[in-house]
Formats: sequence, C-alpha cells, structure tokens
Amino acid sequence: MPPSKRWSGIAFLLLAAAAAGRAQTGALLPEVNAAIAAAAVQTTGLLARIEGRTGQPRTWQNGQVTLVGPSDWTCGFFPGVLWLLYEGTGEARWRDAAARATAQVESAKNNRGTHDVGFMLNCSFGQGYRLTGAAAYREVLLTGAATLATRFNANVGAIRSWDFGTWRYPVIIDNLMNLELMLWSARAGGPSTHATIATSHADRARADHYRADASSWHVVDYEPTTGVVRGKSTHQGFSADSAWARGQAWGLYGFTLMYRETRRPEYLEQAGRIANFVAQHARLPTDKVPYWDFDAPATPTPPRDTSAAAILASALIELSGLTTGAAAQQHLTLAEQLLRSLMSPAYRAAPGENGNFLLLHGTGNLPGGSEIDVPLIYGDYYYLEALLRYRARFAEPARLLNLSSRAFVGTADQVLIAGLVVGGGASRQVLIRALGPALGAFGVAGTLNDPRLRLFRGSDLIAENDNWSGDPLIAEAARRVGAFAVTEPAGRDAMLLLTLPPGAYTAQVSGLGTGQGVALLEAYEVRETLP
Repeated sequence: MPPSKRWSGIAFLLLAAAAAGRAQTGALLPEVNAAIAAAAVQTTGLLARIEGRTGQPRTWQNGQVTLVGPSDWTCGFFPGVLWLLYEGTGEARWRDAAARATAQVESAKNNRGTHDVGFMLNCSFGQGYRLTGAAAYREVLLTGAATLATRFNANVGAIRSWDFGTWRYPVIIDNLMNLELMLWSARAGGPSTHATIATSHADRARADHYRADASSWHVVDYEPTTGVVRGKSTHQGFSADSAWARGQAWGLYGFTLMYRETRRPEYLEQAGRIANFVAQHARLPTDKVPYWDFDAPATPTPPRDTSAAAILASALIELSGLTTGAAAQQHLTLAEQLLRSLMSPAYRAAPGENGNFLLLHGTGNLPGGSEIDVPLIYGDYYYLEALLRYRARFAEPARLLNLSSRAFVGTADQVLIAGLVVGGGASRQVLIRALGPALGAFGVAGTLNDPRLRLFRGSDLIAENDNWSGDPLIAEAARRVGAFAVTEPAGRDAMLLLTLPPGAYTAQVSGLGTGQGVALLEAYEVRETLP
C-alpha cells in the first residue's frame, strides 16, 4: 500500500549537495556514469538470454551461457551484479531480479565443503542485506559464517581451502576474500571468535604467502596437526614461483578490506606493498590490464585477464581512500588507468555481444585449459563494483540534515510520514528509526506500543521493519551518528539501515493492528558507512 495522503505529522528531509574539495581527480566520472548505464542495458539482454532457465551465469563459451548451481563458487556473483545495478540505477526491476536470483543460492549457507561461502553469500545476500535491510538475508549470512568457521584449524591458524588433491591442508591466496563475511558476522551478532578467525588467517597469509618483493604464492600447504608449512606452489599460475595476476589482485583486495575492518596498520602496509608490486612491474602492459600471469612467457603473447584488472581497480579505489599523500594519488591513478582501459572497446563488450556479459578477455584457469579468453561473471561483478566505488568517491556529495519528527499515530490512515530526498550523484547509507516503546525511558506517556516502519519510493515499497530486535549493526550505526541508544529489551521499535540510491523516498510509521500512540521518526546519514 503506498503512503496515505493523510497524516498526523509530516517532515521533509533533504540530502543536499555540498561543494567538493574531495579526492584527487574524478576525471572519469562522466565515462563511469555512462558505463553504469551501458551495464544496465547489457545485463537486461543477459536476463533475457537466460529467461526460463535455472542457475546463475558464469561465462559465455561456444555461443552458450554457462549456468551454475548453488554449489559453484561463482554462484553469488550474478545476483551481486543485479544488486549493484539496483544501487547504481535505483530501478526496482533490478531489485526484484536480484531477489529472485539471490533466493536460488540460499543453500550455500550450509555448504561445509568449500571455503568460498564468502564469495557465494556476501556478493548475493550481503549486497541484498546492505540495500534492503531484510532480516531473512541477515540470518542467511550469519548461518553461512558459522558454516565457514567449521573449516578453520586452530593448529594452522587458517581456513582450509580445498578438499581435493594431494595437499594435506591447502590454503590459497583467494581465501582472503572470504574473511569479510567472518568480520561482518562478528559485528552483526555472530560469535566474536569469527573476527579472531579472520585476523588469524590474514596473519598467516601475510607471513607465508608473500615473497620479499610482495608477490604471492598461490597455494601454501600446511601440516594440519602442527601448522608447519609443507610446501608452496601454484594451481592456476604459470609456475610455483610466478606471480599469477588474479592472485595478486585477490591479495590486494583482501588486505585492503582487512585494514578497513580492523584498522591494523600491518594490513594497510601489506596492501600498499602489493599495489606497488603491481604498479611497478616491468611486465605490466601500458594499458595496465595484466597478462594472466606476470611471469608468463612473452611469446606467444599471453592472454590478458580482465577479471584481475577489475579486482585491482576496485581494490585500488578503496585503498586510495584509506591512504594519504602521494601513495593515495598513485593508487588512484592506477585505478583510473585500469577503468579507462576496461571501459574502452578493447575490453568492454559491444551491446548485445559477448553473450551480454560486460567484459571481454577473461582468463579463468589457463593451466587447466578452462575459461581462456572469455567473459567471467566475477570480472563483471568487480568491474561494476569499481564503477560504483568511483562514482561514490567523486560524485557531488550529499549531506543529510538529520530528521526528527514526533507525532500521534492513530488507526487506519492516521500515520506519520516523512519525505526524504537522497541528492548528489551517489548512494548513501541511511539509518531510519520509528520509535515508540523506547520513548518511555524519557518519560513520554501514551507511546505507540509496536510501531511498523515502511519505506517507499513512489508507490513502490522497498523496505519495512516491525521489530528491530537489537540488531548489533543498527546499534553501531546509531552510535556512529550520535543517536541515543535504544535499550527497550523487547526490541519492538522499528529500524532500517539501508544504502539508498539517489532519489525521493517516503518513510511511513503506523501501528500494528489497532495500536495507536505517540511515535518518533528519525533519519540519519551514516557517513562512516558499515558494510
């Protein structure tokens, strides 16, 4: 039901555009906006190609879209692409398509046979939770984190990667990417040990996976009973001692996110060293899109890997925002060079071509003869993420004039309504609270016993909440914005923590059933955003 035309209280809130003086350039912003729009057109075609089929697109080979089920490590990336397009465009059709695709991978939450639960769930349910606040998505993520924790061996201090091959306890550099789910879980109500697992794993990777020049081995094999390193090798790179391009990208992204989440300086230092290794490598092509392995033979010309380029670009944009001085500019410059190349016709597919995937020239597993010079869905995901990160970094910023409106909420259409406008050119994380029971602590009489909060864009209901139930992430967001703590034990107040694309929204507070009373509606921009 869309917001009523009658209300007992009304307030309007503007996320007003503010002057910049922000980051270093932003020169690519027009091209980035055009690339996001082009990605929406291309992905519309991909949805049409797979209509009526079950599974998630992984690649395009021999004139066919390869679809995979929820046990494949790439299953979460296409739902993630759809969520990112929802964020990038604000169009409900992308949210609806993302929700349908995300539902198909839910069984991954119980998959104890893989270390890739983070990829599978964070890119699908994680993006969905960030953008909708759906409690069901949060529960899937917490279950998935608990599943991933079962693969941790305290003797080794790391999460096991594979269950095949002749290794005793293999840990691959890719596994750093799955730690974000563990860190999120520790903040979102899961065991605090999940954060300990993540930092322990990252510490072992930093100690054992990296050479003196900051390049990484792909696989480190441990003795599971003692944690002693048995050997170091590769599975997808050119040789045991080579620098597999995507492996360098996973490491850069992984240590950047570890610093973002923990603020431990050794992780920032490690990310910076990896970025410098890539930027200064003699074999990095002039267009900055790496060959599949930095040490692959020069003849014949080795294939490129746009998935590695996209991961690097996304990580470098974030790293440049976490770094200061000349290093920040260097990281951003390389990210812009990568994006400029990826957005060019040399690497971005023409409309309707490439099976409607976004990027050309990905390399999956060259030694294994698999997915060579084809589109890769994870390349598309990180490419789109990099575009949105760049836009968020340089789009005209918005500033929230915090809203607080108190009124009596009656029955039927006697609801409390507030209008919100997200201005500027990028999405913003917003905390919205509908408070009734919590007001009792301040001596307010006759409060609304069980408020319901709904958020609309036009007539489209995009999110709702009845009982916030003490969600730790929402509590942390309230602390960050300076809102008063809600300690009402039953958790009957309603709250949403959402990332909202630019546009006009309407928040509506009503009482469940015949409930009526005084309610307070608040909205805040969370400038120090939570993942």
